[in-house]
Amino acid sequence: MAVYFQSHTTGFNANVISAVPGKRIRVRRLIFSTAVNTSFTLRQDVGGGNQADIAATLQGRTGAGAMDLRFEQEMPQTAPGEALGYFTDGFGNYGVWIEYDLAD
Repeated sequence: MAVYFQSHTTGFNANVISAVPGKRIRVRRLIFSTAVNTSFTLRQDVGGGNQADIAATLQGRTGAGAMDLRFEQEMPQTAPGEALGYFTDGFGNYGVWIEYDLAD
């Protein structure tokens, strides 16, 4: 298992975990903490020809506390050989923690 962590102050739309040929990136845990109202969407191949949302859009709200989602069985995952990224539209402080692994 590996971890990605990043703090932001503006909107974000990019890949954060590189593609590995023939492997899926499976999200095991997602923590999203925000001090502003913002949406958060996990995506594969951000900006590429295979860009697609791989989970429902989450809505973070000021004062609501962190979202801590654990995926034990059915988990968000990319298609084989695609990178993992996300989209947010908030301007203010927020942080993202993603625990993930690679699978065939």
